[in-house]
Amino acid sequence: MTSEEGRRSRIGAELDCVRCDRLELPTDLQPVSQTPVFTQDSIPPGLLREHRTAAGVWGRIVLTEGRLGYEVPALGVSVELTPEHAGVIAPEIPHRVLALGPVRFRVNLFRSAASAGT
Repeated sequence: MTSEEGRRSRIGAELDCVRCDRLELPTDLQPVSQTPVFTQDSIPPGLLREHRTAAGVWGRIVLTEGRLGYEVPALGVSVELTPEHAGVIAPEIPHRVLALGPVRFRVNLFRSAASAGT
């Protein structure tokens, strides 16, 4: 919708987020925080079941060793993360992880530069 009328007609409507669907980090993100390093024995139970980040909060799952299953059921995503293949967490979309043997990973959290002050 490139016209004023077209944009106005979408006010209040839920819009599709292409970056979310593709699990791609936007380019305007600012770091917010980082979790401790988790192992297969220390993964918090909440990460093993479906959970979500807050509105506007993106994440990047970074492995330093091992393999981690990463599922985003709403998008039909079920992938294996490795030190060479990080995972992207889109805001508010339910996801979960599963240790696939010995693993070490952390989650880096980000907000867009526009919402970083809120």
